[in-house]
Amino acid sequence: LGEENDDDRMSSVDENNRLKVYHLFSRIHGGVERDYNDFEIVPTFFSQGPGNFRDMAQNRRIDVIFNPRIGSFNVKMFLSLIQADGYNPLSVESVTFTIKDKQICDDIAAEAIGRAEKAQAQREALSNILHQGPFRPGQLFELMKEQLITPLVDRHTFINRVAAAADVSP
Repeated sequence: LGEENDDDRMSSVDENNRLKVYHLFSRIHGGVERDYNDFEIVPTFFSQGPGNFRDMAQNRRIDVIFNPRIGSFNVKMFLSLIQADGYNPLSVESVTFTIKDKQICDDIAAEAIGRAEKAQAQREALSNILHQGPFRPGQLFELMKEQLITPLVDRHTFINRVAAAADVSP
C-alpha cells in the first residue's frame, strides 16, 4: 500500500517510507483444507486476523522472493516482537495505521470527498476517523460505510494515499 506515483512503484519498503506492507489475511495454524484448523477469513474490507508467530514467520519467509519490494519488512516485524526474556509471542495481530497530523487528515479527506460546501460534513467525519487513533484499512472502510462517507476517488487510490501518510505499527 502507499503507491501514489511511478517512483513508488519502482522502490521497495526499505527505500520508501510511504510504502507499507499489509498482509490481507493470516491464519492461526495448519492448512486451510483441514476442518479441525478452524480457519476463518472475516468477510470485511482488507480482512486480516491474528496468526501464530511461528507459523507466520515460517510462511512469510519466502515473501521477498515473490515480491522483492517487501524488503526487510517481515524480518524487522518479527524480530521486533521477540520479548526481552527471549520468548516469542504466541499470536501476532494485524498491523495498524496512525496519522498523527490533523492537517494531513484534513488534506486526505478533502482530496477524497471534495471541497464542495455540501460535502463538508462527510469531509470532517472522514478527517476525524483518520485522526482518532490506530485503525486497520478494513476498519476505515467499514466506518466510512457506516457513516455514509462516499469518496470521489476509487478505494485503491484512497487507501494508497492514506497508507502513504500513515505510520504503521505491528
